[in-house]
Amino acid sequence: MKTQGESKREQSQLDVYSPMQAYVISRLSQAIALNKIYLQSEDKDPYLTKVMQRGIYSYFRDCQDEGVEEEAKLLLNAIASDKAVLTPQAS
Repeated sequence: MKTQGESKREQSQLDVYSPMQAYVISRLSQAIALNKIYLQSEDKDPYLTKVMQRGIYSYFRDCQDEGVEEEAKLLLNAIASDKAVLTPQAS
């Protein structure tokens, strides 16, 4: 759950973007959050997993088209670090 301060900070960060840039960044963020929840579920359908990955890629490309590629990469890098934490390491 986000605190009120975090929500205000995120809103102030979105204020510096055009409405379309804010839209594509928020859609990418939402897709990433949904994917994270899905990957933690017990029953994963390989087809749905692929569809979700392609959707995230599509939103990433939208971010590139709108000139917010660096912000999109930061969101995707956050996923990579979460996976590194969640993935068991071989000993």
